Amino acid sequence: MVIRALDLKDVNQLRDIHARYYKDKFDFPNFFDKYLSRIAVTNSDGRIITAGGIRPILESVILTDKSFTPAQRKEALLQILEFNKFFNNKNGNTGIHAFIEDDDNWVQVLTKYGFVPIKGTGLILR
Repeated sequence: MVIRALDLKDVNQLRDIHARYYKDKFDFPNFFDKYLSRIAVTNSDGRIITAGGIRPILESVILTDKSFTPAQRKEALLQILEFNKFFNNKNGNTGIHAFIEDDDNWVQVLTKYGFVPIKGTGLILR
């Protein structure tokens, strides 16, 4: 097996792999737009076995002092979210992630203000 940089000439092969196995699961990834790196692992004939890349994602991390009134917390949250959207758009990113660890109420609150569930299961490699 050979590991090498992904090249634009690989796109047709990647599109074929995506169409055969992943078209109903997720959109075709554009590895050449906002990815920090992109690689392919090929067999001895040069056929791609697997390919992938690393892209940056934005994560919104918010701490809230729960001693303030619900109205004050809501106004502060909306201001944070507006700034997050501005920053996201200014930097050309596709979205902002939020990982809820406090309680299910935050899932409902953030959903009310535009967050949607991600596809798949979120995992992290440390």
